[in-house]
This record gives sequence, C-alpha cells and structure tokens, in this order.
Amino acid sequence: MTSASVTISRALLSLGDLTISGDGTGAYSLTEKGLGRPAKTARSTFADPSKDVEGQLLTQAVLDIASMPLEVIVQGASESDLQANLDALEDALFQFRYTTTVTVGGVGRRWSSLPTTYAIGDGAVTFAHWSQFFEVVSFAIPVQPTAEVI
Repeated sequence: MTSASVTISRALLSLGDLTISGDGTGAYSLTEKGLGRPAKTARSTFADPSKDVEGQLLTQAVLDIASMPLEVIVQGASESDLQANLDALEDALFQFRYTTTVTVGGVGRRWSSLPTTYAIGDGAVTFAHWSQFFEVVSFAIPVQPTAEVI
C-alpha cells in the first residue's frame, strides 16, 4: 500500500509544520478519498470583438490559481482538544502564504498556497462525531498551478 501525507508550513505563525497523515494516526489524517490533484484552468485574454472576425481571437493564456481538494479527519482526546486541533488546522490554512507539500509513495510535490476556504462535512456535525471527538473537514486549497518536485 502506498503511503501519503500532506504537510502545511506554518513559518508565518512561528510554528513547526502541520502534518496530515495517510495512515489514520495522529490528530490529523486523510480520509479514504481525502487527496486530489489540483484542478487547473486557463486565464485567457482575448482581442476586442470585431465585426469582421468570427468568434474570438486569443491573445494570451496562462495557468490560473489551481484548487487542490483535501478531506481530513480531525481528532481529539476531548471536546476541547478537538477544538484546539481544528483551530490549529484553520490557522495553518488561513495564512497569507504558505507551502503545501504532498508526498505519495516517497515522492513529494510542493505548491505555494493561499488562504483557504473550508467546510465541515455538509455543514452539520453528527452526534456520533461529537461524542467520539472527531470531525471530517473538506478543503479547497488555492495553489499556484505549478508544483516543485522534491
């Protein structure tokens, strides 16, 4: 079985990196479908419309900010521990800039990342999650479109 992990730098917070494991251990772990490749789109510029030219004339195209999906199980030993772990993850992902490193099977790729939006499941947290001190959180991390292979 191939191992996977995600590491989020927290240098702007003067803290060590936050690691999300792929093996189900620790405060943060990937769900079964928890990791995806960034979705890439082009940012295109077109010439002004002309009555003499059909369609559009592309003048420039570059890759735009990509969106990397991530789904994480956050665990704690108590409600307060769970909340502290959720807060730490939120703080890490709301930094102005940071790096996100994904390592799968020993091969790492690092993206420059921007502040992230997230949701807890479908917006509701089940009683079973509360009583067992875990929540499933989904992210769409904005990353620069080109990763550095490390």
